[in-house]
Amino acid sequence: MKLFKIAIPFWQHWLQLYSEHPELATQTWAEQQATINHNWFGFPHAWKDALEPLGYDVLEVLANVNLVQKTWAAERNFVYNEASWKYDILKGQILEFQPEILFVADMFQFSPEWIQHIRQSCPSIRLVMGWCGGPWPNDGLFKAYDFTLSCVPEIVDILSQQGHRTFHLNHSFDPRILDRIDTSRPPSIDFSFIGNINRNSQFHVARDATLEKLVADIQAEIFTLAFYEKDGLKTNARRLTKGQLLHVAQWLKAAGMSAPWLDSLPLFKSVATLKTAPRRAINPRIKPFMQPPRFGIPMFQTLRDSKATFNSHIDLSANSASNMRLFEATGVGTCLVTDYKTNLHTLFEPDYEVLTYNSPDECVEKVKWVLAHPQKRDEIAQAGQARTLKDHALSLRAVQLDEILQHEIQRLSALV
Repeated sequence: MKLFKIAIPFWQHWLQLYSEHPELATQTWAEQQATINHNWFGFPHAWKDALEPLGYDVLEVLANVNLVQKTWAAERNFVYNEASWKYDILKGQILEFQPEILFVADMFQFSPEWIQHIRQSCPSIRLVMGWCGGPWPNDGLFKAYDFTLSCVPEIVDILSQQGHRTFHLNHSFDPRILDRIDTSRPPSIDFSFIGNINRNSQFHVARDATLEKLVADIQAEIFTLAFYEKDGLKTNARRLTKGQLLHVAQWLKAAGMSAPWLDSLPLFKSVATLKTAPRRAINPRIKPFMQPPRFGIPMFQTLRDSKATFNSHIDLSANSASNMRLFEATGVGTCLVTDYKTNLHTLFEPDYEVLTYNSPDECVEKVKWVLAHPQKRDEIAQAGQARTLKDHALSLRAVQLDEILQHEIQRLSALV
């Protein structure tokens, strides 16, 4: 069964990769794909290798990597519009591959109308599935999909209540990563965090607050995309202006002015969807500890080089342990310090396979303790790694995904 997967990797990652490997730009499409995959690029990792033993023929494309995609087009003399190259080339690839399953790993990048257009243009497609791992811009984007996958139980519940078919699928770890990193050298980083810090509602408000508390007491190394955020006078002036406009709009609405009419005015359009005033993009207390982000194999090596590493879930995942870092950190054998969630015990044994905290103060206390007790730290790291390799390997998730796909294809076939 043919499965076509659309991935949208961080642009910072692929630009970094091409700067480190300038020869990539002159290679064939297949050679570029191979080099990129070797770097453990994309999301989720290595589904192709995990699904093909189960009878799938998988083609994964990196839709926003223009050098790769335009090389594919050049090799076929494929004509595209420069203004819409991403969509034109993707359509050409889908039509050439003729998949039965279309897997969109970043649903937010494609309109429901475009997905519907692809379905109509490629009759071989029997099923379209998407992945949603965080807050979404509008509910309408789900209507073009047969079902949605999510690692976040709260998202599964919300979408299911709205009438969208949604299934829960945890992230995983590919043990082959251990062959690509140095697991023999001693840790050189006391405490690390690798991940995003979006200070807006539903994203990383709790994460930001805990990190602020941590860096006041602990020498942490933070590798994040937020390192590149602009935080100058102009940016903050615009932020303050938006906050003032929002305050005025809220006051006028409370005074009885029509909200739809007010939101339609040019002056207030920019704050119509805001619930709270925008915050500074970068927390000034955390900024001195920030370093450029790390991706792929260097990211896994940094995790391995850390005595302990920090985890905090997205605000939307209020009660559930769900993110990739759970499995990335434990998979490489690092002691993970993670926020306690009510379902965590179904994935790891708290304070035996991972360390847990319930508040920023407790997090600081646990990190200080684990750094002061290297033997206990190693025991937790080893237990966490053993659990991940046993219960959370990518090959096991592939079987779970296959079960969902087979069930949904049978269901849709019965409706015809």
